[in-house]
Amino acid sequence: MNIKIRNGIVVNANGGLIVEQAWLQYDKGPMVREGNVINLGEKIQLYLVIHGWQGQGDIISIGASERLTTDEGQCFLDEADLFARYETLPLKAVEKISLSAIVDNIDRLVDFFKVDFKIYSKMFPEQYLEGYYLFHI
Repeated sequence: MNIKIRNGIVVNANGGLIVEQAWLQYDKGPMVREGNVINLGEKIQLYLVIHGWQGQGDIISIGASERLTTDEGQCFLDEADLFARYETLPLKAVEKISLSAIVDNIDRLVDFFKVDFKIYSKMFPEQYLEGYYLFHI
């Protein structure tokens, strides 16, 4: 397997999960360049290619949390379960997952923003991955 992790993304997988690829992409198309500089109000997507999920038959129930903070600890987003509205998903569908982040407005200049994320199986709690990445405006 050819592991490709870009954009300074730090990710740790557990319970037999393997993160084959991880990268950031602007919502409108191109990949985020190294340095992770975005414009205010510009959405970025974290893309993950994950192998090893266990399900029941060909379905799985997963959750994903995401927290967006500044270098000073100011919280812009704190979502406990981004997949709460999906009771189950096809097992094949969770091999490719994307999570988004956007900062629409700031009230002070900061050095960087940090996005912490966790994606986990609700069926097999030992299966989860967690990580973070930084970006600048």
